[in-house]
Amino acid sequence: MIIGNKIYHKKTCKNSIEWAKSKINEDPDGTVYIVDTMDSARGRQGRQWVVQPGQLLVTILLKPENLTNININFINMAFSLAVLNSIKSYGTKLKWPNDFFIDQKKVGGILFESVWCGNNLMAVIVGFALNVNNSNLGYELQNVATSLTNVVNRKIDTSELLTSILKNCEHFYNFWRLGDYQNIYKYWKDAQLLNREIIKVHTLDGVLKTGLVKDFLPSGDLVLEINSGKNIVLPFYIVNNCILQ
Repeated sequence: MIIGNKIYHKKTCKNSIEWAKSKINEDPDGTVYIVDTMDSARGRQGRQWVVQPGQLLVTILLKPENLTNININFINMAFSLAVLNSIKSYGTKLKWPNDFFIDQKKVGGILFESVWCGNNLMAVIVGFALNVNNSNLGYELQNVATSLTNVVNRKIDTSELLTSILKNCEHFYNFWRLGDYQNIYKYWKDAQLLNREIIKVHTLDGVLKTGLVKDFLPSGDLVLEINSGKNIVLPFYIVNNCILQ
């Protein structure tokens, strides 16, 4: 077993990805860091993630043997599928690029950070947050977010859910380590919520694009048919990069 061979748990920390980063030289591949709450949780592109009691907040340190030519996008797909497989019975789908949705409401997200020392990749850190037993999401979030407990109207066994997720992480990490990218991509594409949907997307340069989702490429990029009938490709930017001093 790789994922979960070493597990830490804290009641609170400033940020679990930073915690994992501080242990990068001493902890092995697959180490898991669990916190009950965080002072400064963040999502993709530095956006804030609202932390509430009852959420599941997990970070995983990945240090595979060969870090020279790894495909980080397929790591994203693999671990997104791992989390999804444990909560798909609630009706969960993947919303490109890195969110989990149930009935058009967000139930969680996943974040990746690659850690470099100069030109050498040292590790990839995976962090995910799920709304599990936080039933009262607050006025600002109630129309755009949900939790697993609200979907089934009962309390969820968080320990059982965590065990399932870590087993699935092990399974899909092995897929990735064996180079089974074709199946990872197929399952990831089939799980997408937005296929053939009209969407609005803010690109990284701040431009709002509206169009029909035509395809998801093996690279993870999204093909969007915009109003002029022309296809554009939106890059699968899902990894934050960190340079260790």
